[in-house]
Amino acid sequence: MKRFLHSLVLILLVSVISTSEAICQKDIAALLDSAENLQESNPLKALEYAELAEEKSLVENNKTLQSRANYQIGKIYRILGNLSTAEEYLSLAIENTALSSEILVDMYNEMGIILKQQCRFDEALEFYEETLIIQQKLGNKKGEARVYNNIGRIYELLEKYTEAMLYYRKALAIYEKLPITKSTAITLQNTGNIYRELNNNDSALICYNKALKIYQTTGNELLSAYAYNSIASVTSDKDVAISFLNKSIEIQKSLNAEADLGNSYVELAEIYFLNKQYSLAIPYLENGYKLFAVTGHKNSARDALDYLYRAYENLGDYKIALQYHTLYALYEDSVKSENNFYAIQKYESELKLKDKEVKIAIQDTEIKSSNEKLRIKRIQSAYFISGVIVLSFLLIVVLYQVRRLKKFNSLLNIQKSKIEKSDKEKEILIREVHHRVKNNLQIISSLFTIEQRKTESSEVKNALTYAKQRIEAMSVIHEKLYKQSDLSNINLEDYLFDICENLLDSFDKLSIIKVDIQSDVESIDTDSAINIGLVVTELMTNSIKHGFSPDAKDCRIGISLRQRGELISFGYEDNGIGVAPDFDLSQSQNFGHRLIISIVKKLKGEIIKDDNLHQGFRFIFDFKDLRYV
Repeated sequence: MKRFLHSLVLILLVSVISTSEAICQKDIAALLDSAENLQESNPLKALEYAELAEEKSLVENNKTLQSRANYQIGKIYRILGNLSTAEEYLSLAIENTALSSEILVDMYNEMGIILKQQCRFDEALEFYEETLIIQQKLGNKKGEARVYNNIGRIYELLEKYTEAMLYYRKALAIYEKLPITKSTAITLQNTGNIYRELNNNDSALICYNKALKIYQTTGNELLSAYAYNSIASVTSDKDVAISFLNKSIEIQKSLNAEADLGNSYVELAEIYFLNKQYSLAIPYLENGYKLFAVTGHKNSARDALDYLYRAYENLGDYKIALQYHTLYALYEDSVKSENNFYAIQKYESELKLKDKEVKIAIQDTEIKSSNEKLRIKRIQSAYFISGVIVLSFLLIVVLYQVRRLKKFNSLLNIQKSKIEKSDKEKEILIREVHHRVKNNLQIISSLFTIEQRKTESSEVKNALTYAKQRIEAMSVIHEKLYKQSDLSNINLEDYLFDICENLLDSFDKLSIIKVDIQSDVESIDTDSAINIGLVVTELMTNSIKHGFSPDAKDCRIGISLRQRGELISFGYEDNGIGVAPDFDLSQSQNFGHRLIISIVKKLKGEIIKDDNLHQGFRFIFDFKDLRYV
C-alpha cells in the first residue's frame, strides 16, 4: 500500500511539473506573438515583451524559444535603427543548430536585411544565397521569389542593373504562376525602377501602371501612393505628374506616412521649381523639409533645403535664402560624412565580391590544370615509368615553390590593399577639407555681397570688392584641388587664367583688356600658387583701376613665369600710363602694395628693379621653387 501511494505521488508530481512547464512555454510564446504584432506600431513596447520572453526562456532553458526571442529582439532593434545590436542578437539566434529550416530561413533573411542596411553587400548576399538553397529544398516557390527580389535589390544598390534585372525577372517568372499578390506588384515596381535607371521611361511606366492596378485591387493604399509617385517621376506630361502626386499626398496624409509624404511634397515642388513657379514650390518645400527634419532623413532634408534657398534667391529674398543656404551647408557636411563612411563600406564590399569571383575563377582554372596534368602523367607512366618518377619529384618541387610564391604574393596583395585603402581614405578626407574651405570662402564672399547692397558708402563698397577678389583668388585654388587627382600641386597657368578672367569680368573689362600668360612652370605647390594668385590680384586691380586712361585702346597685361634652376622668375607688365619716376613700391603705405611686399618676403623672393622702362608698368621678382628645397 505504501509503495502504491508513493508511486501515485510521484506520478502526480511529474504531471504538475509537466503542466507547469507547458503553461510557462505558452506564456513565452504569447509574449513573442505580442512583440511581433507591436514591432511596427510600438517597437519599444514590443522590445519590452521580447526581452521578458528571453529572460523566461533562459530560466526554462528552452533553446528554441530562446532563439526565437533573440531573433525577435534583433528584428526590433533593426526597426529602431540600431543595426550593430540587431546583428548581435540575430547571430545568437542563428547559433542554435536545432532550428527547423522554416525558422532558419526567416533568420537568414532578417540578417541579410541588417547587413544590406550597413552596406555590407557581400555578406548579405551570402545569407540570401543560403536562404535560396533552403527555400529550393523546401519547394517554397513564394519564398524563392522573395529571395530573388532581395538579391536583385543588392545588385541595384551596387548599380549593377543588368544583374538586378535578371533576378527581378526570375522573381516575376515565379509570381506569374501564383495568385496575384502584393509581392507581385512590388517586384513589378522594382523592375520599373531598373528601367528608370536605364532611362527607359516607357517600359518603367508600363511596370508602374501594372503595379498600381494590383495595389488598388488588393486595397493597399500606402503602396498605391508609392506607385503614384513612381509614375509621376517618369511621365513627360507635367499636369499628369502633378495630378498623381496630389493623389499620393492625400493618401499619405490620411495614413500619417510622414517620410513618404515629405518625398511627395518635394517631388511636387520640384515640378513647380523647374517651371519657375517658385511661389508655388516654396510651401511644399518647407512642409517637406519639416517632415524630413522630424523623421531624421538627412539626405532628403538637404535636397529640400537646396531647392528652398534657390527658390528664395530667384524671388529676390536674399535674407531668407541665406538662412536656408546656411542650413543646407550644415546638412551637406553631415550627409557627406555619412556618405563617405557608407561609400567606404560599399567599396570594401565590392572588393570582397570581386575577390570571391576571382577565387572561383582560380579554382576552376586549378581544377582544369590538375586534370590536364593527370592525363599527361597517365600517358607518360605507360611508356616511361622511370621518367614519371623523376618528373613527379620535379613536379612536387615546382608545386612547393609555386605555393610559396602564391603565399608570398597573397601577403603582398593584402599589404597593397591596406595601403591603397588608407590612401583612398586620406584622399577623401583631404578633398573634403578643400571642399569645405571652398564652401566657407564662398559663404564669406556672399556675406560681403549682401553688405555691399546694404551700404551707401563707395569706400566701404570698394573695400568689400577688394576683399571679395582676394577671397575668390584663394577659393579658386581650393575648388581646383577638390576636382583634380593631384592634391599637392596645381597647374599654375590655368589657375592664373581663371583669376584674371574673374577679375576682368567683375570690372566688366573682358572685351577691353587682353591678358597674355606665358609660363614654362607646369605645376607648383599650393602655398606658392595662392601667394602668386594674391600678387596677381593686387597688380591687376591696380592696372584695371589706375593703369589705363579711359579712352585707351589695345590695353594689354602680360604675366610670365620662367624656371631658372632652383628659382622661378615672376614678371608682370601692362602697356598703360605707367607710374611716377620716383615711385618706390617698398615705401608705399597702400595696403595692396604692402601685401605684395609681404608676400614676396614670405616666398623668400627678391624684387628686381627695372629702370629702363619708358612706358607702362613692370614688376619682377624671383623666388625659390619649393620642389628643389
